[in-house]
Amino acid sequence: MLKTLRVKNFALVNAVDIEFAPGFNVLTGETGAGKSILLEAIGFLLGGRSSASLVRTGAQGLSVEGVFDAAAFPEELRRRLELKTPSLVVRRELDGQGRTRAEWNGRRLPVSELAALGESLVDFQSQNEHQTLLKPALQLELLDRYAGLEERRREIRGLYEECRRLEAERDGARLSAEERERRLELRRLELSAIESARLRPGEEREIEAAIPLLKHAEKAAGLIDAARAHLSEEEGSAASRLSAALKSVAELARIDPGFEALAAALEPARAAAEEASRTLLGHRDRLSMDPGKLDALYGRLDQIARAAKRYGGVEEALKRAGEIAEEIAALECGDTRQEELDRRAAESRRRLERVAEETHQKRLQAARKLEAEVLRELQGLGLAESRFSVAITMDPEHLGSTGSDSAEFMIAANPGEPERPLRQTASGGELSRVALALKTALSGADGVPILVFDEVDAGVGGAVARAVGRKLLALSSGRQVLCVTHLPHIASMAEAHFSVRKVREGPRTAVTVERLDGEARVKALAVMLGGEDRSEAGRRHAKELLT
Repeated sequence: MLKTLRVKNFALVNAVDIEFAPGFNVLTGETGAGKSILLEAIGFLLGGRSSASLVRTGAQGLSVEGVFDAAAFPEELRRRLELKTPSLVVRRELDGQGRTRAEWNGRRLPVSELAALGESLVDFQSQNEHQTLLKPALQLELLDRYAGLEERRREIRGLYEECRRLEAERDGARLSAEERERRLELRRLELSAIESARLRPGEEREIEAAIPLLKHAEKAAGLIDAARAHLSEEEGSAASRLSAALKSVAELARIDPGFEALAAALEPARAAAEEASRTLLGHRDRLSMDPGKLDALYGRLDQIARAAKRYGGVEEALKRAGEIAEEIAALECGDTRQEELDRRAAESRRRLERVAEETHQKRLQAARKLEAEVLRELQGLGLAESRFSVAITMDPEHLGSTGSDSAEFMIAANPGEPERPLRQTASGGELSRVALALKTALSGADGVPILVFDEVDAGVGGAVARAVGRKLLALSSGRQVLCVTHLPHIASMAEAHFSVRKVREGPRTAVTVERLDGEARVKALAVMLGGEDRSEAGRRHAKELLT
């Protein structure tokens, strides 16, 4: 869950800190008060658009920071993000020239990686955002999760990669001598480029850990020298004082044997002081204050980044190097393995086709079940006459890492209209409710821990609004839901209610956020109901909604 959101100099926001609650959170306020600005700030934090126009007028730059409770993330997500801490702190800044900088638990992060991280953490459902739910590739993945086909997807991916490798080997053996030599030369050059970079997993982290000590080597050396002076180097040091004390106590022991134990206790202290001094000296000798070494480390980081950029990372580059080496070996074999490769490639292709066909049938069964569940959800959302289906198209000629299927969610929101892909649905209000129905039906399958809904209540009211509120509350079980709403029926069901307002700060306008509890929440709901906050009828109605 998103525990804390800190926004500074973002559009009309001067500075706000919001402590969100687990479960269902709502943001309310008049139109134009800045509610959607806060959601846009969350989107920016997680890799969304950046533009100098986002910086508050008169400010040098903006910053957005989010503190996430990583302990509440699904275990699969924690593994994917390689999280070792209970909290995840994401921070992104933007200066007046449009330059942006992002950090994840204090580590610099490219915006492309931040965007991928964002898609794993938060799913935005709004009338204006490009919704991840509308991507056909994600729709197929969600259908497979819904059907419990994750293991089958991994099996298909493994068979597909094996098939590609065998077919590449087979095709390589069929090449003419001239073409084979040309391809060999290209692959050797590519392999040489990777190997010459001497990539090693984890080296980037090691360099990043070493840089701070090198940057502050002079200060570290001074601290070491000062510590050694106090321990053993200067007159009156700890070691010399302990030696003197030990000498005196030893003489006492010759007079009175009862002091022998004290002498034995002082000796380790004196030895420890001298050993600490020697250890510090060893560190001092290894300490480098050569600016050239620091430059070399920065240069090495740049070399690693350039070598791995083409492949998406060091691990991917090393994996690709292994694949190239296998292809080179296959190309060097020539015609001697042709029949064997033909047989193995054909067998691999048949296995992949068989598993893809079995998966196609399971997807068809799951699609019919999902259609029925989504239609049930739509009944209570004011779309009782809508039609929803999952169109699955099988194309054996385009067998890929997910099989031979493509999936598309289809909707006809009104009677007499043909079903169209969900991504082509025109009405923002209808799209929001369809997305809510899908999210409810797929709540156990999508794995995203935070859902953000921007004005999902567009075009609804009364009983439908209460149904929307109930579904949002149900969705917040086991995850966090943030919702911008204008409807008191929805706001009353939230576990945390935040009021967003525009206020005058001197000559400027700013956005403020306040959590409403008790009487303040009753007053806000009374106003949302169309009455005055002091109207007894409005307050009574507001209390009824809350109970």
